[in-house]
Amino acid sequence: MLAELQAAFARTLLSADTPQAECVGAGEGSRADARLAIYRNNVIGSLAGVLAAAFPLTHKLMGEDNWLAMAADFIRAHPPREAHLLVYGSELPAFLAAGLSEGGRDPGFLPDLARLEWARVEAYHAADGDPVLPAVLAELPQDRLPDLKLVPHPSLRLITSRWPVEAIWQAAAAGEDVRPLLGAAGQALLVLRPVAKVETRLLSPGEFTFLRTLADGQSLGAAAMAAFEAEAGFGLQEALVTHLAGGVFTGFTLAEETP
Repeated sequence: MLAELQAAFARTLLSADTPQAECVGAGEGSRADARLAIYRNNVIGSLAGVLAAAFPLTHKLMGEDNWLAMAADFIRAHPPREAHLLVYGSELPAFLAAGLSEGGRDPGFLPDLARLEWARVEAYHAADGDPVLPAVLAELPQDRLPDLKLVPHPSLRLITSRWPVEAIWQAAAAGEDVRPLLGAAGQALLVLRPVAKVETRLLSPGEFTFLRTLADGQSLGAAAMAAFEAEAGFGLQEALVTHLAGGVFTGFTLAEETP
């Protein structure tokens, strides 16, 4: 009985219909319905605030009214599944893209900006990891390096966008007009929290492909080949040294030699 009442109460809080207090044992009449409506509005408003804290610049650029309308729809479609609200919002970038794409419209840069903001949230809450020192890899046999597999830092996130999404993020954070940036080229990004602070770094097409291939568990040799295909003149040694020094990797494995 209690479980049924709790389920009915949850459905009422997330429904867009006029709340009926009688259905959840909260009394009868318009005054009871009004009290339940206030409670429901507080729940939706609180969760919309949680989302706004995770996506502050997406919220800012959408505007308060558009944000609240979108957030209410999102909350009803994707209510929290965990008590820990710091992890709430992972589905919002895709939800935002789908909503803005209705009727064949171009969703614009907002979904990708939301993806960047969520990547930074995930990176902030990810586990710590000690970086692999370049000197350790320098001691490995050179002929075995193509078989090397590097373990990415738990906070590593990789993003590509047809928009200059990092520049938009920077401009919005500074309170600047983002419209002059919309004609610029897209960007590939690395999001990482190597120590305490989340960092966002721009990547070349080769770097992105290189890191993406390694993050997928493939070998250094396979990642190098993919990067050379993605970017003519890709600097393998420079990229490897840069990202090792930047704390992108926390471990490695080397396949046993075949006898």
